[in-house]
Amino acid sequence: MGSGTVGPGTAGGEQDERVQAGPVRDAHGVSTRLKYDASLNPPFIVATSMPE
Repeated sequence: MGSGTVGPGTAGGEQDERVQAGPVRDAHGVSTRLKYDASLNPPFIVATSMPE
């Protein structure tokens, strides 16, 4: 699936600059939810909360 890199997207969804992703860390106080929406491709939205 992913190559381990992330980059800022443009309005057209293009990746113009890639940076190496760091290690996964626990985000204390942040809640993450996947919301299904059949009209999207991929069919979900990632919703996150602000830390408390």
